[in-house]
Amino acid sequence: AGGKGSGLAATALRGERLSRNDLVDIRIGDDETFNGDYVVSRDGTIKLPFLSPVRAQGRLTSDVENDIASLLIAGDFFAERPRISVRVADFASVTVGVAGAVFEPRAVEIGGTPGDQVDSRRQAALGASSEGRNLSAALRAAGGVRPDADISAVEVRRNGSLYTLDMRGVFEGRNAVDIMLLTGDEISVPSRQCFQEDLMRPSPISPPGVSMFLSNLTQPAAGNAVSAVGRDVREVPYGTRYLQAVINTNCV
Repeated sequence: AGGKGSGLAATALRGERLSRNDLVDIRIGDDETFNGDYVVSRDGTIKLPFLSPVRAQGRLTSDVENDIASLLIAGDFFAERPRISVRVADFASVTVGVAGAVFEPRAVEIGGTPGDQVDSRRQAALGASSEGRNLSAALRAAGGVRPDADISAVEVRRNGSLYTLDMRGVFEGRNAVDIMLLTGDEISVPSRQCFQEDLMRPSPISPPGVSMFLSNLTQPAAGNAVSAVGRDVREVPYGTRYLQAVINTNCV
């Protein structure tokens, strides 16, 4: 019962892949010429001095290390492969498009860290990690999946290739296919054209909650405006039933 999602697709997209504007730390042996911090350019490359641009968009740091080694040897900077380290110092936010069976289909920006939440010790450390660029974060930022969504066949289009992912595991505490997204990715959630009650519950890809607007219109008054005192807004979990909401608001 693997569904329509492909394990091969999830494997092909797995790992911490670089995207435009990511900050990377590059160190090459004992040679200070190329050492430093680099930002992945708008064209998806890293530009080291004296070398041709190195493709980085959508690639692993190990892939970038191999390319740099080849360029250094081809340019006669080294006779044999030197020690090379390429590490992400900071993951930038990414902008992706989300369409289909979500409540707010649109382009969303995910993965950024607000200025008041920047951890100076993390910023100074070598290395970076981010859950904010995950596929589930993009679906949630687009309002969450609708009850008619076919989450067994979520589509991710990247660089002209289409991948189909089975995300049903997120409702069971498994996020094996919650891949890291890159700027320019396009996500589409197909619809089953029917209501699925099983999707009406909190999850990493569900809407964050439901807002209930309350006002006191039970006291006798000459008009509603006069009686509408104590106006309140409450958040309840997605999937809350009507009777639960009525009890929550002390109506019964």
